[in-house]
Amino acid sequence: MRAFDQHEKRVLTRPPMRRVLARYRRGEPACGRDRSAQRLVALALFMALAPRAEAQVMALRVEAPGLPDSLAKALDKAVRDEISSIVAPKQKLLPAPALDFEGLRSAFGCPADPNACLQAIAKTVGAARVARVVIAGDSSAAKVTVTLTDTQGKTESVSGELSDLVLESAGDIRPIVALAFGVHRDSPTGQLQLYIASDVGRLEGAELLLDEKPVTAAELATVPSGKHRLEVKQKGFEPFIWIGAVRSGQETRVGVGFVPNKNVEPLPQPVAVLTKPSPKPSPSAAPAVTETSAVAPAKGPNYLVPAILGAVSIGAGVFATIQGVRVKGFESDDASKCDQNPALCVPDACAAFPEDCSSARSAATMATVGWVSAGVLAGGAIVAYLIESLGSSSGDGSVNAKPSAKGVVLEF
Repeated sequence: MRAFDQHEKRVLTRPPMRRVLARYRRGEPACGRDRSAQRLVALALFMALAPRAEAQVMALRVEAPGLPDSLAKALDKAVRDEISSIVAPKQKLLPAPALDFEGLRSAFGCPADPNACLQAIAKTVGAARVARVVIAGDSSAAKVTVTLTDTQGKTESVSGELSDLVLESAGDIRPIVALAFGVHRDSPTGQLQLYIASDVGRLEGAELLLDEKPVTAAELATVPSGKHRLEVKQKGFEPFIWIGAVRSGQETRVGVGFVPNKNVEPLPQPVAVLTKPSPKPSPSAAPAVTETSAVAPAKGPNYLVPAILGAVSIGAGVFATIQGVRVKGFESDDASKCDQNPALCVPDACAAFPEDCSSARSAATMATVGWVSAGVLAGGAIVAYLIESLGSSSGDGSVNAKPSAKGVVLEF
């Protein structure tokens, strides 16, 4: 207490503070329009009301520029309640200062380094440690940074994230503050309650994924507060996805709407079975046995034979063409020789060139055979194609040939 009194005396005897106190004793406005004087008065009132011997921890006002004032005050109260519960009963929490961090920095003339300024504040007010809480962002997504500095300059900093902040969820900040003091607390939890919001589907047997991790339905009763992603998978339906916030100590109902999966393969159709009706049994006769036969699936047309015949006919045509070219070649050669020496070709060219004439006759014969074969094979290919096509369309593919007065009639 003596050290604290001496420290308070040093603060109150500084020239700026003496001028403020002198104005106050004379009944004059102590602050006027001097902003620094206003801050000094606020600091003096804070130090006059602060406990002395046991007050060793100071918590600055929560800095949350992106949040509404009511929410910022609720978070500030949650922070102070958590720190008070941690340091008690060995230590006590100093009353909340009237100035925020920037105001204290200006009043004390702190260094530019925030941690060094916190150390200077701790030494000035006689606190063993000073805690500063900064919340960046807005109520939908906020980052919390808790910095704890003592008079020796030792600093601890812890960060955490909060989402969908409301007045009722201000207590979610307490585990982050506790971690800065070395105390591990379980995060506040809420409950997810699922129900069917569609005419089809069921929850029994569904696969549940919370933040892409498999969970059971029982585990949804204790979900950490904050923003989560829930996915429900059921066979035969599209995956259902829900993204939302879970409030601490509250139940969040989620309506699961199942949509049938269009990509699911249909069940195989049963094979039809024909049953012959059995005669009515007589009283003395043995029971009749029912014979069943499965309907054979219809076979498609087989174009292998028409394809082979067509290919062979094309080959025969190519062969006949080659032989015809040979005949023309022999005739052209003999005509050229006759033009050069007409006396050799009397009475005809075959008398002068018997070997060429014989080869030309052979080639002409083979060309004729080739063309005839090509025509026959092509006709056979056409007939085979028609038989296969008409037979497959009629059902059993059978062909019956019956003689008639006009020739042979094919029945498909």
